Amino acid sequence: MTIYELQNILSQYALYVLAALIFVEYLSFPGLPRGIVVPLLGVMSRMGVFSFEYGFIAAVSASLAASLLIYIIGYAFPNPCMKFYSRRQKGVERFQTVEKMMKRYGRFMILRCRLYSAYRTFVSIPAGILRTNVILYFFSTLLGNALHIFIGMFVVNLLTAFII
Repeated sequence: MTIYELQNILSQYALYVLAALIFVEYLSFPGLPRGIVVPLLGVMSRMGVFSFEYGFIAAVSASLAASLLIYIIGYAFPNPCMKFYSRRQKGVERFQTVEKMMKRYGRFMILRCRLYSAYRTFVSIPAGILRTNVILYFFSTLLGNALHIFIGMFVVNLLTAFII
């Protein structure tokens, strides 16, 4: 396999693979380091593998789909989800923090959590368990994920302009 064949395969399927990784990342899948895939999207768009716009749209779509899936799981199965979080002290503390933030900030809590990396993917299940309005959740998640992804891709895209 030559470098040109590899580049051709990468240019055809890279966006799908990265969108799948974003989906898995937003599902809070253990073992996948957070904050790796979005900068990689920025680098690959700078390299010309795909356009910045297509990468952004694919990443936001995948993150939104994963966030909605997790929300639905928390909404449909609140008791098993609470049992899951109560097994670990860290999960209980995070859930209590999100619950306090919901009471304090109300409608803007989801957007705020989406911009804070420690709670970015965690907030979906507590929002479902606490029965957050699905329309509010959808638009807050869309805006928060879009801002996070845009900033991550844009900064890396600018920084790699000096390298590539």
